[in-house]
Amino acid sequence: TAIAAQPAAVKPNETELADWAGSALDTEQQRQAAAERLHASGIEHALISAGAEGVLWVSQHGIWQSTPPTVTATNTVCAGDTFVAGMLHGLLSQHTPVDTLRFATALSAEAVRHVGVGTSHADDFDSLQQQTRVRRLDDTHTEGATR
Repeated sequence: TAIAAQPAAVKPNETELADWAGSALDTEQQRQAAAERLHASGIEHALISAGAEGVLWVSQHGIWQSTPPTVTATNTVCAGDTFVAGMLHGLLSQHTPVDTLRFATALSAEAVRHVGVGTSHADDFDSLQQQTRVRRLDDTHTEGATR
């Protein structure tokens, strides 16, 4: 698999993560444990996508969960790529983990609302970001995780 090549980041969905883990991941705890194993295997950013349920992110910055705002999905093509682009923007701009994940999740939610990529229709993007929920799942204070 691509994971064996040890990329800096991967964004499998829950089914792909279960295939990598070799077992069903039926609970949040099982998915989180598998994502933590993925990170521990040398993947710097393990981003587990669950569609409208959000994203689990395990990295040196901690363990984070995002929940997107409720939107009417017109087209989900490229939603994952849009999310990854948002994560890259946040990481390269050195935004906080919470701001990075919030931006990427809201950007992906915006992308599914219309057909086409790169033609934003989000006059309400700030509202989408405000409606995006991000919470930290671990208690460990790590450098760079300020919120």
